[in-house]
Amino acid sequence: MSLAWNLYDDFAQQKAAAFGTARTLLAQIEHTRAWLAGHRQGVYLPLAEIPAPFRPADQAQILRTPSGLRLARINPGYVLHELSGTAVPGSAAIRLVRLAAGEKNSRSPADPLVARLVSSRHEVGEFLTRDGTTLFRYLAPLAATPRCLACHAQAGYRQGDLLGAVSITIAGKQPALNRPLIFSHLAAMSIGALIILFFHTRLDSGRRKLLALNNDLQQEIRERREAEHSLQAAREQLEEEVAQRTAALTETNRELQRKIHERERIEEALTAIYGEFYQLFNSAPDGMLVIDRHFHILRVNRAFTRLSGRATNQLMGQKCFEVFSGSTCHTPNCPLVRILKKEQRVEVEATKTLESGRTMPCIVTATPFREPDGSLIGAIMVITDVSQLKEAEEALARTTRELKENNQALQDFAHSISHDLKEPLMLIQAFCRRLGKKVRDSASCSRYIQIIDGAACRMEEMLNGLLLYARFSSRSEQFVPVDLTEILHTVLDDLALRIEQTGARIRAEPLPVIEAAPLQIRQLLQNLISNSLKYHRQGVRPEITICWSREENGSGKNTFVRLVVRDNGIGFASESRERIFAFCERLQAGSTSVEGSGIGLAICRRIVLRHGGSIEASSVPGQGAEFTVRLPMRHDGATGQQSRDSNQTPQHP
Repeated sequence: MSLAWNLYDDFAQQKAAAFGTARTLLAQIEHTRAWLAGHRQGVYLPLAEIPAPFRPADQAQILRTPSGLRLARINPGYVLHELSGTAVPGSAAIRLVRLAAGEKNSRSPADPLVARLVSSRHEVGEFLTRDGTTLFRYLAPLAATPRCLACHAQAGYRQGDLLGAVSITIAGKQPALNRPLIFSHLAAMSIGALIILFFHTRLDSGRRKLLALNNDLQQEIRERREAEHSLQAAREQLEEEVAQRTAALTETNRELQRKIHERERIEEALTAIYGEFYQLFNSAPDGMLVIDRHFHILRVNRAFTRLSGRATNQLMGQKCFEVFSGSTCHTPNCPLVRILKKEQRVEVEATKTLESGRTMPCIVTATPFREPDGSLIGAIMVITDVSQLKEAEEALARTTRELKENNQALQDFAHSISHDLKEPLMLIQAFCRRLGKKVRDSASCSRYIQIIDGAACRMEEMLNGLLLYARFSSRSEQFVPVDLTEILHTVLDDLALRIEQTGARIRAEPLPVIEAAPLQIRQLLQNLISNSLKYHRQGVRPEITICWSREENGSGKNTFVRLVVRDNGIGFASESRERIFAFCERLQAGSTSVEGSGIGLAICRRIVLRHGGSIEASSVPGQGAEFTVRLPMRHDGATGQQSRDSNQTPQHP
């Protein structure tokens, strides 16, 4: 048993050691192939150094260097081919075993060891003797993977098929019956036991050394893989950082170019602005000068040189009060002194003394002159000669006084004439009435008296209208908020008797509130309604409609009230729509003359113009007339509905 056990153990140890050595070499081969496959762009060698069977069929895998050298991408098969060789004692032979087209799926190839590999699809090994030397042959299967199919798919291989095997042949000891061992064991069991123990110890030590060597190799492979992974990660990180840095530099360069262009554009704009400023500065009609905090002149324009009577080079650096002294110099009202006290704009009236000795009234306007950082340098002064303006103001004041005196004289004359004419008219009317009572039996005398009395009444009405027109032409009544609805009620109450006599029907909307002269607005509405009642058609009931609307003027600065008075009277011809507003102009109602002085519509136009508005008339003869009055509201949204919620539309049947 001891002999059998030692022989079996010797065989097992040698076989395990052979398998371990072969696996170690296979791991190195697989690591080499993995390293080769890990290079995505491939590993290239000169095409002439690669055997024809291992040259790539795809021309895209062949490169040409600038020097003309042709390089080809090597494949894993070529690596195994380079590692393959003939086994010699004391060394290992590695070669690639390819399966023939009929053997790749067959279970009975010609080589028995290959047949065992194809049948089991696992590693196999056996001891053999060649030329008197004991060798161990090891086969490891090579199955088709997705990477392998890139080159072997054209040969009909699919994933999982056996492409072949890696054959590793190493020197080894053939396990066999050791006759000297048997004889010695039979001769001396004790010596044999010692010898067996001795050999077992040596074999175990060799196995441990092989296992240690295998572990060292595996550790080295792991470290090499980790180093390659670290190197690849560092390379990718470096490439990413380079790309980011390149992008940042590109963006910085683009931003720098943009700023350069922007600065060039700003410089060009500043140059253009400076040129325009210089032209405007010199073409200004008023004298302009720039002075510093100490009253020194820094710059002047051409208008100032004309005012001062000196050239530009004679003015630069001089003190302003020495060149152009005035009433504000050396006083707290000096514009520069007030600018230094942080006033933003100063405008004063002053009297400047010219070099010729003539005094010139002017307006001096000063504004701060600052550095780009905001620090105050001095002031920019504009000197406007107002001599002609003062003369015009004095002439206007004289003309105004003369107009007031003439207007007062005209008003006094109108009152005097009206007073002097009213007294004889009253006497004529009184004596005509007395004569009418005494001569009732004489028809011709009564007729003459009626004519005289009517003429006197018309003259009285004309005098009253003349006084009213003069009053609205000369008097200035204060503007206050006026409710047009209340004014309309008052006017309708005053005209109630005439409305009742004519049977007129008046319809009016609630009217707004405007800023106006109350008495004048009342006279305006009364004249318009009286005019509609006066010129009604015979046999037709007068109908008068009063409505309004809001409208904005072109500039949108004020709101206007558009007041419309429409009737169904006799109307007038279109060519008379301007003539009816003339002084003492009356219309004819057919062949019959309508009573009146012809001043009412002239007074309406005078009132509307004094309020800053307008009045227009339109008509179709025989169908009525329409008067449109536009008056400023003064207050946006101040309508009669807002000020008088309880207004009712006035109706006068």
